[in-house]
Amino acid sequence: MTERLAPVLRTTDANAAATWYARLGFVKQWEHRFASDLPLYVSIARGDVEIHLSEHTGDAARHPVVSVRRRHRCCGGCLRRGCRRTERLGT
Repeated sequence: MTERLAPVLRTTDANAAATWYARLGFVKQWEHRFASDLPLYVSIARGDVEIHLSEHTGDAARHPVVSVRRRHRCCGGCLRRGCRRTERLGT
């Protein structure tokens, strides 16, 4: 069995947040709204990484901290020497 974890990030505008994450290669998977006047809930993904964006006030902390570690591609010699570069992504 494969388990997956998808953090829920609170946002005031899920479509604007999805557009921001698109710059990082995320694609909108689906969206849900119980009624046209209720908050939006959106799933975005990039490869095996999935994030849920919610306009619902009770779904998540207002200012969460999410750390993403990503290895950048570089020359084979650098990788053999153990070179690793990480970056912090904004929310």
